[in-house]
Amino acid sequence: MPIDFQCIRCWEQIQVPEGAQETSATCPHCQHRQRVPGYFGASANHSASEQAKEFTDDDSTEFVPAITESDLHEMARRRLMIPVKACQWLLLVALLFIGVMGVFILGTLWETGVQRSKFSSFLTSGILVTWVIGLLLLAMKGLRHAGKADHKKRAWGGLVICTFIGFVYPLILPFAIWGLVVMTDQDVERGFKS
Repeated sequence: MPIDFQCIRCWEQIQVPEGAQETSATCPHCQHRQRVPGYFGASANHSASEQAKEFTDDDSTEFVPAITESDLHEMARRRLMIPVKACQWLLLVALLFIGVMGVFILGTLWETGVQRSKFSSFLTSGILVTWVIGLLLLAMKGLRHAGKADHKKRAWGGLVICTFIGFVYPLILPFAIWGLVVMTDQDVERGFKS
């Protein structure tokens, strides 16, 4: 019966023939050379250093870390890709909708003329729309940082803003919550550059 185990670098499944315990195998996906795991559970007499040798290369006695910083960074980027891209597209649709509605309202006001009594409400509406557009653009900037996994605080800010936007734009809410849940993972958190 063949032996199945996961690569210590890319976590892909590797299959080797039976009897290959304690020998070297190369991962067909990432080309990392590693030992085929043995069955230490059968004997409790192995020391921690002997068990650590299971995860070292044949050519060195140094411990090879299972996941490097660049691996963590890439994993964080991949795990955040779907919720971040979905939020970005939905925010873009919201920005386009607000822009079209703004042009429509301005066109209507231009045709009918702005009366003095309605000028203050027009100004208040303009300030509110400008504030909402600024908030959406700030969320887009935070999502861009989340997509690159390069600035943790801005990524959190972008996803939190999307969550608040989700209360008036419910399509974005599940993706924003998904992104926040992924951000709480310790591996994803360590994968951010700052």
